[in-house]
Parts: sequence; structure tokens; C-alpha cells
Amino acid sequence: MNTLEEAFLQSAAASLVVEDTAQAKAAVNPRTGKPFPTGVSLEPAMGAVAETVGAAAKGAAQGFVGLPGDIIALARGVYELGRSGGDIDAFVAGLESKTGLPTTEDVKKFLDEAGLKMGTGESPAETVGEVAAPGGYVAGAKKAARAVKKMTGAK
Repeated sequence: MNTLEEAFLQSAAASLVVEDTAQAKAAVNPRTGKPFPTGVSLEPAMGAVAETVGAAAKGAAQGFVGLPGDIIALARGVYELGRSGGDIDAFVAGLESKTGLPTTEDVKKFLDEAGLKMGTGESPAETVGEVAAPGGYVAGAKKAARAVKKMTGAK
């Protein structure tokens, strides 16, 4: 490359930097009248959004695939509740018995062990996905029954 070409390329690069700087200075927030911050990255926020959407999708899959097992567990819980005369412990024991089909908790455990654990594994978005899935209210009913048992102090 000769010196004329080098000078042209340096001049073009310098003009681009000046134009970018001028555009950055011209970018003013119309509400506040202050310039927009430069060097701000949306990457952390976008990562959080992606993790939330992923957790909700995972929860929906867990709720949908685990629905048949959850229905069987809920039916066993209601049966045990009636058989015991209204004992909440019998209801929860019926809920927690093996069903032969995977429950929402079984699917969650499988997906977590397969490397699809989102964050700590206790994402609110995952729970929303479980309950929002078709038939997911059954999983919600199981969680509610366990919470009632915990609140009442039943063993």
C-alpha cells in the first residue's frame, strides 16, 4: 500500500470516529434533555429475559408431561382423604405415592439431571409455567395441599 492509500484510510477511519462521537453527543433523551448514556450494555438484561422465558417454557413442559401422573396422585390423595375421615396427612401421603406415570416433580427432576436446570431450580417463572400448562392446575393443587399441611403443622 502506498502512502496516499494509507493516508486516505486513516482519514476515513478518523471521520468515522468523529461521526460516531457526534451522533452519540446528539442522542438526547427527549423527556429529560440529557444525553443517553454511552457504553451501556443490554446483555445482562437480555440474559435475564432469556432465562425467565426458558424457565417458563421448561415449567410448561413439566406441567404438561407430568399431568397424567399428577391426576392419578390427586385422585389417590382424595381417596385416602375420604378413607381416613378427613386426615390431611393421609391426603398428602396419597399425593406423594408412586403413580406409575411421571408426575410434574418427576419430569422436573429428570430435566434438572439432564442439564436443563435453570438458575437455582426454584424459579418463579418455572412455577408459573407449570401451572399455566394445560392441566397445570393439578400440579398447583398438589403444591397447595403440601403448603396447607406445612401451615397447619401436621406431620
